Amino acid sequence: MRTLARSLVALVAVIMSAQGLAFWFQTELMNGLFALSTINDLGFASIRADFGGFFLAVGLFSALAAWKCQGHWALAAAILFVIAFTGRVISLGFEGPVDGGVVPMVFEATAAAILLWARNLWAHE
Repeated sequence: MRTLARSLVALVAVIMSAQGLAFWFQTELMNGLFALSTINDLGFASIRADFGGFFLAVGLFSALAAWKCQGHWALAAAILFVIAFTGRVISLGFEGPVDGGVVPMVFEATAAAILLWARNLWAHE
């Protein structure tokens, strides 16, 4: 189970880090994929900082969790996923369902569950 947990958490780390780097270096592509738009260079800087920063933070915490098999890093990443998921639930309340909105929610919930499972598994070793 330890190897499975480590592998799944590492997969989360790779996915999130790749997306974070894409927000930094392929901002226009990511804007299109995430239905974002900018009106000037400050918008690009904000997207790189906020979206790139979020994804890279989750990627870093997940990578540290997988590398060290330490639950506190997995918990940090899981908390960020739960916060993002909560934002999506709030959006459901204000705007209602949106096209393409289910996939990110499923990913966030699944990733948070994996991270929390790994945290609990590593805490009992």
